[in-house]
Amino acid sequence: MRVSTTSLPTIMLTFAALGIGGCQGRVMAPGAGRADPILRDNYPAIVAEQDLDKFLFFSEPLVVVGPDQPMRVTVPVRLRSDTEVSAQYRFEFFDEQHRPLRPEPQWRFIRLPARTQVFMEGAALDTAAVDWRLIVRPAR
Repeated sequence: MRVSTTSLPTIMLTFAALGIGGCQGRVMAPGAGRADPILRDNYPAIVAEQDLDKFLFFSEPLVVVGPDQPMRVTVPVRLRSDTEVSAQYRFEFFDEQHRPLRPEPQWRFIRLPARTQVFMEGAALDTAAVDWRLIVRPAR
């Protein structure tokens, strides 16, 4: 059977209308979450947001843990630029199951002088902390 070219658009529109009409009563499922390709153990301990990684050098962190003392972390950081930059940072602390300890720490403001090392410091609020993360972002 041969279909004329004048009726082909009509047929296509009819099928499109049937397809659209058939979706009206159907509930669409939300998008499923995706697995993070970066494994938890490979996620960086120091995260520099919004391209700050291009401007900052981080030295070896000093982590102090005592039997009856909360974890304390000091991270030396140096700005690679010739111009001072303002930033904010916070430390997050995690328990043995890598759950974040609460309360959520506040952001701290810091001025990073040109090419001079400064120290970002944080301390857990209790002795349950066994791991940490430093997040640095441009000042807001």
